[in-house]
Amino acid sequence: MKKGTGSIILLFVFLTVLVMNGCAPAPTPEPTTTPLPPTYTPEPTKPPTETFTFMPTETEIPTSTFTPTATPIIGLIDQFDGNQLDLNIWQCGHECTIKYLTVSDGNLVFSRDVTGYTQINTIERWKYGDVHTVSTKFKLSLDSTYSTSWIEVSPENANCLITNQEDVNRPYIQCNIGSNSEYQTEKVTIDFDKWYEVEIRFPNDMGDIEFYIENEKIGAYQYTGHSASVEISMGLFSSDQTYSNNQSYFDYVEVILSK
Repeated sequence: MKKGTGSIILLFVFLTVLVMNGCAPAPTPEPTTTPLPPTYTPEPTKPPTETFTFMPTETEIPTSTFTPTATPIIGLIDQFDGNQLDLNIWQCGHECTIKYLTVSDGNLVFSRDVTGYTQINTIERWKYGDVHTVSTKFKLSLDSTYSTSWIEVSPENANCLITNQEDVNRPYIQCNIGSNSEYQTEKVTIDFDKWYEVEIRFPNDMGDIEFYIENEKIGAYQYTGHSASVEISMGLFSSDQTYSNNQSYFDYVEVILSK
């Protein structure tokens, strides 16, 4: 036997004995892993609790504390819808012939081609303290020369004029109180052939009088010299001595009473 062959045989025998005695090399250990931290699972979200919004019943809705002292009623209304003046409402005050006064196309028309005036008055009269509002719509014709038309709570308590008496080319509206114009509003410049609504209001029993044009207040005054009863008058005055072709138009007249 060659030298070295014996060593190989001995090594083979030794390994065989190890295998038979269960002394095989230990298996390679599996790698270890770092444990993960516990995972937080939130509790299921509860549905929100239903909220209740208070809605007042009909009887619980707040109402105005204002209580009117009187219920307004219509004392007079005339829209001039016919073809002549309603003689159940109006009576002639001065020169009311068809030459000077007509009803046409839903308008009351005053016309004068001579110096002088035409006037009509209501047949009915009212206690002064019962009248709440007097209103009308009127306009002045472009052809008018130095003329004045009016609506008045007569006799001489309060009136509103539409006129070009001072300047033929510059018409205006002005309201007055008292027989000697104890009070006058400012002059409100207007246009020819344009409708303007005017109101004379008596808001209380203290003698207060208020004036409005197109629902805009233009003046107020407390008047103690009023008459016990009143009527409504309207008309046209012409002062031109040389040439007149004056025309004014009224669309409606209304009297509102507070009692």
